[in-house]
Parts: sequence; structure tokens; C-alpha cells
Amino acid sequence: MLVAIFIAACSNEAMTLDGTGGTADSGAGAGGSAGTATAGSGGSAGAATSDSGAGADSGDSGFSCIHVVCPAHFSCVVKTNGVACVAVTDGGTPPVCQDGTTAACATSCASIGKTICLAHQWGACVPPVETCDGKDDDCDGVVDNGCTLSGVSTVVYKYQLPAGMTAKTITVFDEALDAQGDPLPRLTPFGSTDADERYVYGTATDTTNGGCFASLTGLIECTVHRPTCATIKANVDVQIADTQNSSFEACDSASGHIKGSFQVWVNGKEVKPLSTEPWWSPAQEPFCKVVFHTPCP
Repeated sequence: MLVAIFIAACSNEAMTLDGTGGTADSGAGAGGSAGTATAGSGGSAGAATSDSGAGADSGDSGFSCIHVVCPAHFSCVVKTNGVACVAVTDGGTPPVCQDGTTAACATSCASIGKTICLAHQWGACVPPVETCDGKDDDCDGVVDNGCTLSGVSTVVYKYQLPAGMTAKTITVFDEALDAQGDPLPRLTPFGSTDADERYVYGTATDTTNGGCFASLTGLIECTVHRPTCATIKANVDVQIADTQNSSFEACDSASGHIKGSFQVWVNGKEVKPLSTEPWWSPAQEPFCKVVFHTPCP
């Protein structure tokens, strides 16, 4: 049996075992002998023995890789003057990974994806399937599009002030109503487990994303989750300064006029055109609300 014991720096491409000039090990089978194994350039090796000359021969060289154990990341090849443990990648560099293995990786949108090892190198990081978590998991630039969670739709609000304006605060308000116009209960995990808590008109929020509120800006974009088969009514309150009469509603008249740009996406699809309905504030000021619907399962 040919057994190679290597004590080598492995700094060169290969380690060669030269079988010439040696003496047979005690107890070798008939017709088979192995000399003292000497290292090729850059390496050193211990003794090699064979229990059968016929079993060790390979072609004209008289050597074989049968039973040769090479160091990690090297493979045995037969040469004319012996056998060699050759690095499995060019230049003797150990492989980064084993083909077919997988590993977790960070995607370009900060989610956790998966990479697979091909040709001893890690491939591209593949994003995961989109989940309803208020984030862009699959790195397509859209939050929660195509995700499925029973009873829940993902709503994205985006409001842009008129050019040149900056607000002290911008707040999106909304409510979710059933077919009879009654506020729907908040759904876990995006609201309270208290059945009495409802999606009444107030700051658009849920427990995973906080509130749709921004300060010292001219733009707000936020994501919330709302029940399916619901009618959603929304508006944007803009506070310009701390003085009286310094605020306005985006949907600012009973006629449905919108000051600035207000956009809504439901499950990754923009709602176009936006419908409005008149709404009078508690102070009986004539405003309006944007109205849209979340799809039924």
C-alpha cells in the first residue's frame, strides 16, 4: 500500500514524490518496492511504502495514487518520476469554498440572502423572497411587493411638498373601514392585540414601522400595513411653522384639490387615479380625503 506522509510548506504548486534510488520497506509484497520519498522543488516528504508492486503501478511510470492521502486542498496526480499532490486551483491557492455548498450573505438592500459555491468561488448573493415586514427584501426597490400575509395589505404613502417648500413636520393620517364604514380592528403583528383598538382616523402607523411622520423636510415616504378588503381614507397634514395658521392639508378643499404631490401604492402597485371625497375638519373647515381600497384575498 502506497502511503505518503507529507510534512511540507506547500508553498509551491505541487509536491512530488520521487521513487528512485530507495530501498524496499520490510515486508513488501513480491515485485513491489518503494524508495524513500523525497520532495520536489520547495517541499519535503516522509517515507512511502507499498504492499503490492502490482497495485502501486500505473502505466509506464510504475506509480499510482491509490491510497495516497494528500493535504487539504490538494489532489494526487501520477508523474513519470513519482506522484505529486497538486493544488486544486491554479498557483497553489487553496479554494475559497467547496462546490455546491451554500452560505448566508448580505444583499445590496441589507436583507439576508444566499450564495452558492461554484468553481471554488462564492457566487452572487441572491436576495430572499419578499416578506410582509415593511422592508424591501428582494432588492427590487419596492417595499413588500408580492408578499403574502393573510388578511394584510402593504400600503406605501409618498407626499412631496410644492417646489421650494420645507415643512417643520409632515404627518400622514389615515383610517381603515369595512363595507359598513366602521373602523376595522388592527391586525397583529402590525397593531395591538387589543380587539378594541381600531384603525380610526389618526397618524398612519403600525407596530413594525412606527408612524408616518417626518420633520424639517419637503418629502415623506412611509410604509404601513392595513387590512384586506378595506376602504382606506387618508390625508397629509403639513406644519410650516409654530405660528397660528401655518399649517395646511394636502387634500385641501372639498373639490378634491391636492397641494403638492400625493402618491399611494398598495402591494407594490400605484393607485391611479386617486379618488377623493369631501371632508370637514372638527373645526368645520372644508378639506378632503384620498380614498382607495385594499384588495380582497
